[in-house]
Amino acid sequence: IRFMTSHPKDATHELFDMIADCKKVSRHIHLPVQSGSNTILKKMNRRYTAEEYLELVDYAKKKIDGVTFSSDIIVGFPGETLNDFKATEELVKKVGFRSLFTFIFSPRVGTAAEKMTDHTPHETKARRLNELVALQEAITEEQDARLIGSVVRAQIVEKLDDGEYEARLDDNSAVTVRGECLLNEFMQIEITESTKKRLYGKVK
Repeated sequence: IRFMTSHPKDATHELFDMIADCKKVSRHIHLPVQSGSNTILKKMNRRYTAEEYLELVDYAKKKIDGVTFSSDIIVGFPGETLNDFKATEELVKKVGFRSLFTFIFSPRVGTAAEKMTDHTPHETKARRLNELVALQEAITEEQDARLIGSVVRAQIVEKLDDGEYEARLDDNSAVTVRGECLLNEFMQIEITESTKKRLYGKVK
């Protein structure tokens, strides 16, 4: 069972306790933070602070063995300063997300943000987005490298060409597996290699 997502204001210690106690629930949590700046979070009406978000993450890491996180982040929300963006980068480093879904802000009709003054040039927003993507890629590459040599539980989800299979880890990372596998089954896979985009392994 994969836990899809929760608004951080609705995520509780009790929720993480339940995940810790239920072995059928994946040890991966998608928890959209949107920004690491309290100023921007307030403008977004997110109803939590960066510190409260980090407290939730810290609690989950203590309670759930091997838990990983992914998140959504919006770059270039109206009024975002360089310091606001740097606060987001710092939060990304502190959490150590497994992956990020990143977007440049675009106004939605009928929202308060649609009427906010936005003086940040698109070029600046695009540059910040690229910086954030590069930061997350470096974090993910480091995490992947640490997996080499380890044996992990993965679900076989697809048969590929040349006798290879695609498997998914708890955190939904893709692994190309060499060796005979059973589709849809969970198997023990030894991670043998990592590249910028993918992990490789063999049936243990």
